[in-house]
Formats: sequence, structure tokens, C-alpha cells
Amino acid sequence: MHLGDGYGHLIKFWTDPWLNGGRLKDQYGDRAIYDLGLGCDIRLHCFIEAHEWLFPTPTSNALMDIFLEIPLELQPCYDFDDELVWTLADDGIFTLKSAYQM
Repeated sequence: MHLGDGYGHLIKFWTDPWLNGGRLKDQYGDRAIYDLGLGCDIRLHCFIEAHEWLFPTPTSNALMDIFLEIPLELQPCYDFDDELVWTLADDGIFTLKSAYQM
């Protein structure tokens, strides 16, 4: 599953698999959500200003790791809305379970 690189209004920062196919909440846990202090429903667009990433100063190692994990070439794009795209697995098989896990 791939979430399109549009405005970021539809993408939940912590619970949608928008970065490396996984959910940040699963990888970093509730403590990172607490450390960021913006709640678990924060949308990706809240970290975008003038077509560039704008992250707050990290207050924990987990937040530093997250912000460093986002590739600089993954630039926000305002040319189209966010979209959800499901792709086949490496073996060419598509299942709902594999789409959710990506």
C-alpha cells in the first residue's frame, strides 16, 4: 500500500503506513506520540510549510530518528490530492492482508 504524496491532509502521521510501508505508531510506540505532544490524530500536512518539511525540535531520540528517517527527496507535492494505491506483493499476489501490512 502506498499513500500518495499530495497535500497530506488525509494522511495520519502516526497511524497510516506513509513512510517505508509501516505505521510510525507501531515502530515507535505511544511514548513518541506523547513526546511530540500533538496527539495521535495529527495529519501529515501539519509538518509541511511552503512545500517543505517543517518539523518541531525533537524532544526525544525517537522523534529525532523519525525526522531523520524521512528522505529529503520525499518532498511534499501540492499538484494533486492524497491517494491510496495498492500494489502487488513481490510474488505478484495481492491479498487484503498483504495490502494492510505494507
